Formats: sequence, C-alpha cells, structure tokens
Amino acid sequence: MVLRRLCPLVLLVACGDDTIVEPPPPSEKELLTVAEGEPMPAVETEFIGATLPANATAVGALGNQVIVGTTVGAHAGLFVPGSQGAAGSIDTLALGPAEARVNALASFQAGLLVFMPGSVGFTSGAPVEALADAEPLAGLGVTEVTSRKLASEGASHMLIADSAAFEFDGEELLDWSIPGETGAPTAAVAREDLLLIAYGERLYEIDRESKTGVAVELEVGRVNAIACESSSCDESSTLFLATERGLCVRHSAEAYTLYTLTNSADEGTSVRGFALDTVSQRLYAWSDSALLQVTSDAIPRKIASLEPASLPRVGAVDAAGDLWLASGTTLSRYETGVPLSFATDVLPIMSAYCASCHKAGIKGAPPIDFEDYGVAKSKSDRIVARMADGTMPPAGSAAVPADKFKVVQLWAAEPSP
Repeated sequence: MVLRRLCPLVLLVACGDDTIVEPPPPSEKELLTVAEGEPMPAVETEFIGATLPANATAVGALGNQVIVGTTVGAHAGLFVPGSQGAAGSIDTLALGPAEARVNALASFQAGLLVFMPGSVGFTSGAPVEALADAEPLAGLGVTEVTSRKLASEGASHMLIADSAAFEFDGEELLDWSIPGETGAPTAAVAREDLLLIAYGERLYEIDRESKTGVAVELEVGRVNAIACESSSCDESSTLFLATERGLCVRHSAEAYTLYTLTNSADEGTSVRGFALDTVSQRLYAWSDSALLQVTSDAIPRKIASLEPASLPRVGAVDAAGDLWLASGTTLSRYETGVPLSFATDVLPIMSAYCASCHKAGIKGAPPIDFEDYGVAKSKSDRIVARMADGTMPPAGSAAVPADKFKVVQLWAAEPSP
C-alpha cells in the first residue's frame, strides 16, 4: 500500500516523504455464514417526519438539531423529541451558490464539517461558513466520512474520496492508497490499530503501525459501508460490514460472521448503511426493508420495518438517542432513544472487560458473575467507582474506553434489566 503525507499550507502540519510498502499476498479468512431467517420480531417504533426541499445526501446531528445535506444545499430543523409532529421548520443554511450540493457531513470541534464539490464548510447550527485553509480537503472529492473519537478529545475522520481513502485528524492528512486500485472506495473505517478499506467486493485490512496490508477474501458481495461498534473504536472494538449478502461481523483477523438475514445461506439481504449513537454506543443498520440494532455477540435485532426507497438512505442519531433517516425528500425520526438496559448495552461491556477474570476467579480476581443482572445491579456503584479510578480492570489488562465507561455510568444511575 502507499502512505503519503500531504503537506498543504497551514491546515496540515505533519509532512514527510512518500513511503511505499507492498502488501503481502491475500490471507485465508474463516467466514461463518449464519442463516437465521428473519431477525428477531420487530418492535415497531413510532416516527415523525418532515419534508425536505431537495433530495437528501447526508445527515448529521448537533444536539437535538438535525442538519441534512441535499442536492441543492444544507437544511436544518430543530425537532423536539417525543412530539407528535415535526416541531420547528426546515431552514436552508447559506452555502454560497444556491446550487451547491452537500456530499458529506462530519463532526468537527463544536460543529460539522460540510463537504461540497470543490469546497469545505463548517457549521455550528448557523449558516455554513468557509473553513480556513481547507484547500487540501476541498480538492479530494469527499463523498462519505466515518469518524473516531480520540483520547485527546479530538476526532479522526476516514474520508472516502474520488481517488482513495484519506484520514484526517484536524491537523494531518494521510493518503491510504491501495496499489492497483483506482477510483473511489465503496467503504472505509479507521480503528485505533488498523483500517478496513473496500473497493466493491474487494476488502483490505491495513495495519496502522507497520503500514502493510492484506487482501481479505470474503464472498459477501459488494461492501456498502463499514462501521465500528463504539465512537472511540479502540483495538478491542468489533467492526461491522454492510454487504450485498447481509451483515458481516469482524471478530478478529481470522474470523468473520455473515448474518444473511434470510432463510438461505446462499442468498442474503443487502445491508445499506450504519449510524452510531455516540452516547449509548448503540449501532444501527438498515436494509431496504428493515431497521436493525446490531451488537457483536447477538443476531441483529429488527426494530422497525422500512418501506422500500427509490433513493439511498442516510442517517444520524441525535442527542436524545433517536435515529433520523432521510431518503429522497423524506426525513423521519425513529424513537430509538429508550433507556439503557443491562442486557443490550451493559452486558457486552462487562463480558469483555470484567467477566473473563472474575467469573473464573483467575488473576487474583474474586469470583463474581458480572454477567448476571442482579449481581451487576447490586454492585453498580462499586463497578463505576473502580472503573473511574482505574483499578478495574487492573493494571496490565485492557482499560475500559471512556465511551464504554460512560454507558456503564449512565446505566448505573438508573439500572434496568
């Protein structure tokens, strides 16, 4: 693969010579195909909708304010969670040329980056302003963005552009080109230790430290999107692929699981996209006919039926935890912002960071079944205190990332099964 450090004027501060590292041959991967029929019975959620003045291309959230990029600009509306209608109007944000198209939106500092053909803007909910010294980003032709929260409170953005995937952390821009690949990737995500980049049916895993990559051979059809289960996307985070044949879960470098969402392992339901609730760390995915909640250790759970759409869906989660999906000129809110539960939100964290030692009483840990709701509830204050002061997990074990600790902390304030 090729890693190029670009050196534009003021925006990017770290520069260097081109480094070329050829990827090793493709590696063998285990793909476990799971044909589970339809997902779990749907829990239909009510939604309110609004009509956009143009076709949606991207959705972002600033608190409870929803920003929608469209084929003729950006629009903002303030919606009140729990209301039975769209409370507030849809307003156009000034972008300069009236015909400006918004290709992508990404969280940046206290607002959103607005990617348009040939330019990049910034909005904090007011009219979009030009981003100073953004010429290097403006010329990339960015069409999609996935983000990762950094320990420094900043964010790293994986940019899908016309010619390759790029990574931008607010100061430095890295070009993650794949030898032999031309044109735009179809999906990409950057984890703390590695990157996944897809070009249609071809998937690459790239080690961040060594800057080497392997081609991953998976028969899942076109990869439409890739997402991480948490906003920090640390080394322990599971990665998910929305593919032509279903939802594919990357458990490790050697093992993937494909949920076809059909009754046949030979077929599959195409999954189109993802949206992450950065507060509760709930990840949502959607196909043409269903809205799903996905976790690393369970069958995808269908939470709403969707009507077929003639244009792609794009979505984001607001501060209340509600998911907004837009397709064409229709914007809808799904009431996914329900209270945190032990089984859905906390159990995966306890299993990953606590149960491995405590359940078996190894490494000097007292035998405690933290995967049991009653036990976890009775010790919730102690769990939060020990995680907060860094004594659980102990030194030498993987620490609970800040975003996952926040989930445990919020749940402990009002424990529910």
